[in-house]
Amino acid sequence: MNTQPDPEISLHELAGAHENLATLPPPSLDLTQETRAVDSLLDAGHELMSLEPPLVPLVCQMVLRELGRFPETQREALMFETLAMTPPEDETILRMLVERIPPIRIVKWLLAHPEPNGASVVKRLERLFRSVPPHALGGLLEDLVRLESAHRAAVSQALSVVGTRIAHLLRPICENAAPPDAARLLNQLLLAGDKAVAPLVSQLLRRIDQSELTLIEAAIKLLSTTGDRAFVASVEPYLAHASVLLRMAAANAIGTLGGTLACEHLDRVIKQRNAGSDERRTALTALASIDSEEARRRLRKFARPGIFGGLPEPLRAHAAALLETHNAQDRCFPNA
Repeated sequence: MNTQPDPEISLHELAGAHENLATLPPPSLDLTQETRAVDSLLDAGHELMSLEPPLVPLVCQMVLRELGRFPETQREALMFETLAMTPPEDETILRMLVERIPPIRIVKWLLAHPEPNGASVVKRLERLFRSVPPHALGGLLEDLVRLESAHRAAVSQALSVVGTRIAHLLRPICENAAPPDAARLLNQLLLAGDKAVAPLVSQLLRRIDQSELTLIEAAIKLLSTTGDRAFVASVEPYLAHASVLLRMAAANAIGTLGGTLACEHLDRVIKQRNAGSDERRTALTALASIDSEEARRRLRKFARPGIFGGLPEPLRAHAAALLETHNAQDRCFPNA
């Protein structure tokens, strides 16, 4: 039995051994068998797309399970190749992908690769958003607001399917948001564009700086779609204490919506004697932009001279000019 102690290794020798190990090349990763297996599965999947489409999702799942040892960049490329042959209506593969790839990358890939068979990008995005777990939804919203404006409409339409989840997720944060955070959160809620987030939008609207005209205008547009009672309760008291510029921007925003709600709101603004002439003029122009018989009826009322119109002469003349423009367009395009 050897009772001699093991020789001690100095710190200098240990450091030298570490440096030698660091200079060695990494061990080679032999993925020959895995690569062959994945290539075979992908080939089989492409063939089944025309022969047995119901079997394609099963092959896609098998491919994803084979990618564990591949380097990250190669693994992600193969995942997207798998997604490319996944049937648009399948959500199983999307649920597997969001656990392996940041969801925003999948969104960008879907936007850049529309289905050749004409499947709606919005429908695929809806399925993706339903597949994103709640803990990842907040981060995804922050990424989505940075997308190009050309893609925001499709993303906003698709996000409406998870509007209630977004409202539940952001409600605790919105309750105590400071003005800078309120603007950021409002941007996210407006992208969702669903009635479920309207109460939070109304709450945040009172916390952001009134110089954020574009953001406030978009918020008012969203709130105007929630119905007369909700709109009057949430927006009109806010506008009563807003700047003139903001109220004029709101009038323009509401005019683009059209419908009875917009006509009634603009009618009330025009009748306000304590409102400035610029604000009332803007509301008249917004009312004239609404292509409906109700809007024209109200415009005719304001264009009448005397006590029936009830407007100061410059505003009455402006209403009459707008009405004449309307009538001239109707004569030129009687069937429009």
